[in-house]
Amino acid sequence: MLRAVALSVVIAFSVTILGGCAHKLPPLEEPTQKSSNPNPPDKFEIQGSAEAMIGDLLIIRPIGIAVTAVGTVVFIVSLPFSVPGGNTKDAFQRLVVDPAKFTFKRPLGVFE
Repeated sequence: MLRAVALSVVIAFSVTILGGCAHKLPPLEEPTQKSSNPNPPDKFEIQGSAEAMIGDLLIIRPIGIAVTAVGTVVFIVSLPFSVPGGNTKDAFQRLVVDPAKFTFKRPLGVFE
């Protein structure tokens, strides 16, 4: 009973965080080469709220790690089909690199 209540609280908390905080963040801007600003803003200057950071750390990052691991296994299984098809680099990018970047390179609490 206690587990079910705790799971319900975690799910409600994550839905609130992902639904309420993620769309309020301004989009990241790529700095241009010919900027009039002598100190261009850092790429990771945008910070998420405390709630978004907690939800990201406790819910989204573990899911990202699992998705990266599953994507790696699926990539290895798909090699006999992707090598003859010539799309090994695409498969690696989509199944391994993209989930890994989302999980490990993204600032905590910032959902791009």
